[in-house]
Amino acid sequence: MFWSLGVIAEILLFLALEPLLRRFCLRRVLLAALVLGVLRWWLIADCVRQPLLLAVAQLLHAATFGATHAVAIQWVHRCFGGSHHGKGQAFYSSVSYGFGGMLGSYLSGLGWDRLGPELVFGGAALCSAAALAIAWLWADLPRAAAA
Repeated sequence: MFWSLGVIAEILLFLALEPLLRRFCLRRVLLAALVLGVLRWWLIADCVRQPLLLAVAQLLHAATFGATHAVAIQWVHRCFGGSHHGKGQAFYSSVSYGFGGMLGSYLSGLGWDRLGPELVFGGAALCSAAALAIAWLWADLPRAAAA
């Protein structure tokens, strides 16, 4: 049920995304998504016995996946122009969902058994905080490209 909440939130975000990306630069959207990512993983780590807070955490999936994905696709389109958009998206998917998904699943599985779920999700919050610091320092993203 909580997973469904996250998917519904993501769909609603994608429906409202075009005006959002016209109003805010990609950097600002990415930074906001990363802040919400820290909050989401911390809530899951710390509030597992509080269903209302877990529901809020799942609603944040719209930011942690949806907004971050939208920013990444816009960035890929800038880096891989014209007829290379498909190659850029394939590269992005391979690195982020392929390699990143595999590595994250493997490490979180190891951590789950050795450290427990609270520390795994706490580690996810720390990873999001590190990503926020990196993006704050080095992400120079303009407004989204016109559709």
